[in-house]
Amino acid sequence: MVELRVLASDDDWPMWQQARPAALSEAPHAFKARLADWPHGGEGRWRAGAVEAWARRAGARALRLAVVPGNEAAVALYRRHGFVASGELGELGEVLGDGVSREGVMVKRWG
Repeated sequence: MVELRVLASDDDWPMWQQARPAALSEAPHAFKARLADWPHGGEGRWRAGAVEAWARRAGARALRLAVVPGNEAAVALYRRHGFVASGELGELGEVLGDGVSREGVMVKRWG
């Protein structure tokens, strides 16, 4: 029997954490993704939505974040959530340990 439940609060995270990997393992074609493609079992996706909801409630008009070069899984995750490369440098785009590379800064604006 199939049971359908809407997961909408932070309290639902443990259930989501179990359900999503099982679904990707059993039917990756249905989600156009494989379990191996899903960063940290979906924690990033869940948290990005929670952070945006909090920021909107707090009156913020944008979110900015930094991504280490080469972390294409993170870039793809944030793009799916509406973030774009900002082209900004500064505090978020710090020089990394190699003394040359910089973090990429992404932004999502609303309102």
